[in-house]
Amino acid sequence: MASELTESLLRVVAEGTEEVPVKPWQRLACLLYASGTPLEDVARELQKRLDEVTSFVTSIRGIAILKVVITENPERMDALIEATTLDSIMKMVRVRDLGKTESAQLSAAGQLLDRFLPKVKATANAGRQRTDPTVDVEKEISRLREELQEKID
Repeated sequence: MASELTESLLRVVAEGTEEVPVKPWQRLACLLYASGTPLEDVARELQKRLDEVTSFVTSIRGIAILKVVITENPERMDALIEATTLDSIMKMVRVRDLGKTESAQLSAAGQLLDRFLPKVKATANAGRQRTDPTVDVEKEISRLREELQEKID
């Protein structure tokens, strides 16, 4: 006997306005996304293009599947929010690095700094108060540089 979630997903598919049934990879994309997996990682795992995965997940049918998953598993909402946040951040990073115009790149860079620099500073200040750092970054950088230099020589 199919699980309640499976029955709900099949009902959503059957009630869809499109005649084409939802493919297994499309259902899996929605489930992975609702589990907190960023869309880039979903696309990579499913060996699909990012735009193809994004188009389905944000379609009427994709959203209907996500609603079923979140309704029956409300604890997944935090994971979905984290995934969408990471997707948004990575989009800004891509525009900053690959934007077609310098204006777009500067705008994305500014947004990243405006949103995250205060948090980075706060985290850095909180980190300074720690007395037992687990890794001394500067020492590790030096050690790795020496190790790589020895392999070159």
